[in-house]
Amino acid sequence: MTRGKHYGGGAPETPEDVKAEVYRLHGEGFGRNEIAARVQISRTTVTSICHKAGLRFDGGVADIATAARQARIKALRAELELLALEDAYRLRQQLWEPTTHFELGRFGGGQEAMYSEWVERELPQPLPADQLKIVHAAGLSAGASLKFAEANRETGTDQARSMIVGVVDGLRGLFKDAQDEEAREDER
Repeated sequence: MTRGKHYGGGAPETPEDVKAEVYRLHGEGFGRNEIAARVQISRTTVTSICHKAGLRFDGGVADIATAARQARIKALRAELELLALEDAYRLRQQLWEPTTHFELGRFGGGQEAMYSEWVERELPQPLPADQLKIVHAAGLSAGASLKFAEANRETGTDQARSMIVGVVDGLRGLFKDAQDEEAREDER
């Protein structure tokens, strides 16, 4: 095959025998990349030749692979959505469960007191500072679940968002109640 001559400005003219070979390979079902490699021209040139002749490339296998990949990604996102929501639920349960609290014990008296050993205490529920951390973590998990849901759904986003916001607001209310209860206990 002969190469086209370039007479300055613009792309060189593609020889007719190259075009004929591109048409033949296209007719046999070869894809753009395979035609470009066999004819030793760029993919852009193959596309241009075919476009001018009214020929189109059917994605075929590539379309099927892309659809399969997108379905797999959607399934993974749905799984992550559920796992993140389950994490938020499990974290929320920890707010009211008995817990073991560790702190350094204080020994000695006055200004010479030394902290030298860990003291373990069983508590009916986590301390308020720990409950706050749990609420934050649960909120992050709930928010992550919402983001995965939004990525997978074209509709229903507002409903899902309002549900997650309701869960987060509820968790905040629970934490405030816990802080108020702790304050009342400190006053006693």
